[in-house]
Amino acid sequence: MPQFNKIFILVSLYFCAVLKVYGQQPVLERRITLNVSNESPDAIFDKISSAEKITFAYEVSGLHALPPFSANWKDEKLSVCLTQLLHGSRLTFSANGNTIIIKKKFIAESYTLSGTVRDSANGELLIGVTVLLKDTQAGTRSNAYGYYSLSPGPGRQHIWISCIGYESLDTLINVKANQVMNIYLTPRSTGLGQVIITGYDGGKAKQQAVGAHSLNAREINAIPALLGEADVMKAMQQLPGVQPSVDGLSGLHVRGGGEGQNLILLDEAPIYNAAHAAGFFSIFNPDVVKNADIYMGSIPARYGDRLSSVVDIRLKEGNTERTAVTGSIGTTSSRLMVEGPLKNDKGSWLVAGRYSYAGATLNALHYGLNKMSFLRNFNSYHRGNRISFFDLNVKGNYHLSAKDRLYLSVYTGNDDFYAPDISKAVRESWGNTTATLRWNHIFNARLFSNTSFIYSRYHYNSDLLNTSSGYSWSSGFRKMDLRQHYDYYVNNNHHLEFGFNVGYQRIQTGILRQSSDTFSLATRPVLEPALYISDSWSSHRFSIDYGFRLSFSYNIKGDTGYHWKNRGGEESHMYGGIEPRIAVGYKITSHMSLKLAYAHTRQHMRLLSNSLLSWPSAIWYPSGKDLPVQSADIYSGGFYWSIAGDQLQLAVDAYYKNLYNQAEYHDNANLSSSTNVISELYLGPGRARGLEAMIKKEKGRLSGWISYAWSQTMLKMDEINEGRWYATQYDRPHRISSYIGYKLSERISVSASFNYATGSRITVPAGQFLYNGSLYNYYNLRNSYKLKDFHRLDLSLTVKGKPHRHWQGEWNVSIYNAYNRKNITSIVFTPGGENGSTSPTVYELYIFNLIPSVSYNFKF
Repeated sequence: MPQFNKIFILVSLYFCAVLKVYGQQPVLERRITLNVSNESPDAIFDKISSAEKITFAYEVSGLHALPPFSANWKDEKLSVCLTQLLHGSRLTFSANGNTIIIKKKFIAESYTLSGTVRDSANGELLIGVTVLLKDTQAGTRSNAYGYYSLSPGPGRQHIWISCIGYESLDTLINVKANQVMNIYLTPRSTGLGQVIITGYDGGKAKQQAVGAHSLNAREINAIPALLGEADVMKAMQQLPGVQPSVDGLSGLHVRGGGEGQNLILLDEAPIYNAAHAAGFFSIFNPDVVKNADIYMGSIPARYGDRLSSVVDIRLKEGNTERTAVTGSIGTTSSRLMVEGPLKNDKGSWLVAGRYSYAGATLNALHYGLNKMSFLRNFNSYHRGNRISFFDLNVKGNYHLSAKDRLYLSVYTGNDDFYAPDISKAVRESWGNTTATLRWNHIFNARLFSNTSFIYSRYHYNSDLLNTSSGYSWSSGFRKMDLRQHYDYYVNNNHHLEFGFNVGYQRIQTGILRQSSDTFSLATRPVLEPALYISDSWSSHRFSIDYGFRLSFSYNIKGDTGYHWKNRGGEESHMYGGIEPRIAVGYKITSHMSLKLAYAHTRQHMRLLSNSLLSWPSAIWYPSGKDLPVQSADIYSGGFYWSIAGDQLQLAVDAYYKNLYNQAEYHDNANLSSSTNVISELYLGPGRARGLEAMIKKEKGRLSGWISYAWSQTMLKMDEINEGRWYATQYDRPHRISSYIGYKLSERISVSASFNYATGSRITVPAGQFLYNGSLYNYYNLRNSYKLKDFHRLDLSLTVKGKPHRHWQGEWNVSIYNAYNRKNITSIVFTPGGENGSTSPTVYELYIFNLIPSVSYNFKF
């Protein structure tokens, strides 16, 4: 019995203790009533402690940052009261029995690592460099100005830096605070013309942009080119989805778009005619080009006013390490570039010039090749070609402070063109002038800005020879832009871009001078404001980049029509709209990914030309009441796979476009003499679709790629082909492009490129009619005749000279169109034949035969 009593007493005491614990209300759930006015937190704690018999534990110094507080709590939970009291502070609270502990919040420390990435040999800023935290695989890329920002945690961090054409850098740093780390990468040891491409981790599979490609100077110079002159525009023609307007010319047609639907930028300045010698060459001096990006699927929101693509070309800044000279002497042109540093490491400068004597070369080449028995009837070229041009690039940058740098980039160039095979009666000249003044400012390690003031001018002049009337025609325009761009690096996985630009341009549609009379077509002033924002997020497997661009075009009241001395006028009109952009990606594995993108684009300016040639007389015309803004919806997707440790890269892209307010010309349209250009146009919708595949080998002595593209581009005009869908001139369903380069030794390398494409489409006359005593062609179906298929092989041999301490030279021998294929570009029908015949004259037009070239490139 005594034992039972002991057990009963112990059990009773246990249950009483349990009931007491469960019967007590948790201290943070207690409700209090308290009115405080402008009192300190510790005074408020004392009042609560006294009223509720609660103990507060805290460091007095931790409360000093909190301001006086006022509140009127009525039957409010204590947890709610404390949350309000500590709101906005770095303090939190917890309960332990009847004691409330006030303590600092635990915040995982993160610092900012930022700086610029440069070439160690010449100090050039490098674009698109990958800066990666190897432990977490979080990373970023240097922007268009060579700046990067990364957010590592504290302590030892393993940083990996990689860029195409440079030795990767693997380094350990001890992060204790926000710090600046400027990075210098060493170029890989290759010949001037040899391309060695190295990918970053995951290669193409980790890139977010769909339908985007980047070319550096080494890749551009490695591809065999017409007359031995490396050309960034022709290098881009090797990419899937891009095709030339005509064989050998520098014009671009991108994924079903017209030549005027590409935004071409030279150090941010828009270029409206990128062609020298009617497209035989582009205006970009290969010695000065640093990097070229093309966007044709996922187009960033910072770009606008073109439907199909953006070609963003950045030039070198100048050698910051030493004074250097680069040059070339070739069969068609010669180049010279001098660059060097400013005193006290304050910046650098660059001056580069190029002059072409292509006309003299063509005359001599025609004469020489016709003397070779196996190349008789080489072509019926006249020997009176006078084709020449010059380029001048001037650049400089000045380091104002650790956070501020100024850049100035100036370009000017001009063409003189007379080719009897094209026209014996006309001599033409044209040219571009651009200037870009940029100010880079670093607000802090996360916020970077660029302010640009841009000027661009284009002019064209045509003189009619062998006439007594002194007939000449000129046109052109000027444009000025203010652009403000910001990069905000929120963290390693979050990046914001936003900004605005305001452009003003004045378009001179045409001026006709004849004897002492002057006639002028419209002078059209246009104001073009726009703003944009883009937000990029990424995780281990998913990525998304979304944003929009809001653009407007305001046609200021200006002159219109065909009249004397610009009398007359039209009302002002504004056109605008929103352009949403989004791209999403999913990483299947570390070397395999899928991407999808959508972009809506608008174009307020329109290039009016009824020729596939990059002819300088083509007219840029603003949208207006009778010429609506053209726009497009672009849907694209891609699959990317890095194979065998990034030895091979496979990319498969697909796209579909809906095009609105596209323009076609009336039969027998004449843009140069029409008093109302718009009356010569039909308007209607278009569509384009395609599938592209490319495999590329990027490492080793053997490098190259092969690509295949299938595409279809159609238009629909009520007035053409009975309102049925029909193919455009540049609808070429099948295209194969390949390049291979092999390094035979340290001094000798060879390369070859082969291109095949379905023939272009043209419209052939169905007959002729007589009107006012003159014969004219009439047509049935538009673009119903397909030319012969195109194919061409180009070869190149590069031999480096023996190495010298201060001199590096190499010889390059190229053969363009190695097996002398006559690729037909058009069929010309002239109403009325020769010797008074009424039958039309018909002949096939081709431009290039086999063309050899030799050049010597040097550096010292």
